[in-house]
Amino acid sequence: MKQTIRSIGTVVILGLYLLPWESAARPGRLKTPPEAMPSQEDLEFQAMVRDLQSPDPEVVIFSVQMLGLSGRAEAVPPLVELLRRGPRDDITNMTLDTLGALGRPEAVDTLLPYLRHRRPDARLAALNALSGIDAPEITRAIEDRLRDSDPDVRAAAATALGTRGDKESVVLLFRAFDLSVNEAAIAIGKRGADPDALRLLEYLGKINIRILLPGLREFALRADIDQKTKLHILNQLYELAGPDVRRFAIELRDALNPTREKSQDDPILKMLDRMVQEIAGE
Repeated sequence: MKQTIRSIGTVVILGLYLLPWESAARPGRLKTPPEAMPSQEDLEFQAMVRDLQSPDPEVVIFSVQMLGLSGRAEAVPPLVELLRRGPRDDITNMTLDTLGALGRPEAVDTLLPYLRHRRPDARLAALNALSGIDAPEITRAIEDRLRDSDPDVRAAAATALGTRGDKESVVLLFRAFDLSVNEAAIAIGKRGADPDALRLLEYLGKINIRILLPGLREFALRADIDQKTKLHILNQLYELAGPDVRRFAIELRDALNPTREKSQDDPILKMLDRMVQEIAGE
């Protein structure tokens, strides 16, 4: 009797142990674990990717926009593949913009050749896209666009270098400035050192002061520029005078000292107060 009970118990235990294996072997018996089910977000993302192949351009445009809004790194490969298929111009530009919005370094190899695209608007879209991506080869490629045949591309290149450029970029920015890329003045003010501020100041009286002032303002706002350099800039502008200089002084004073509480202790602020009080306005 005891032997019979033991045998029955063994069979029951063995049956419980084998039950999952037996269920797995029979179709329809084992449900997919909830964690393995794609989320609604994943399903929507997959639908967006499929719609990139739609024959309807409006559907493709909408999908490109939505993939950009997703912010997902997985959006880069299908967008790159879309560019390789050679879509129409507006879709190409939008895709370049979207890759820039995603800001993924995986897109760099695809974006760089577009800096030499036959269409200026495509070059501009690629430049803007690359300017926000952190990869070492990008800065040198953007510097090369300072010589672009299109003025908008040259201007965008100068602006981008103001954010990501280095000492080598400043040399090229001065060359571009001499070739009438006015946006280079601001970039020089953001990236240049004290000697570069003095060099930019040498253009006073040679070109329109309204082109120079934004770059000089950038130098004056920076904590890493020597106070003597800043005072020299302000003194030179004071000697030149004029309503543009007075407006410059007002805006710079408000930016440096919005509460007007420390003018008496700061030589820069004292000089700005003097400029505002003594230079005639319009």
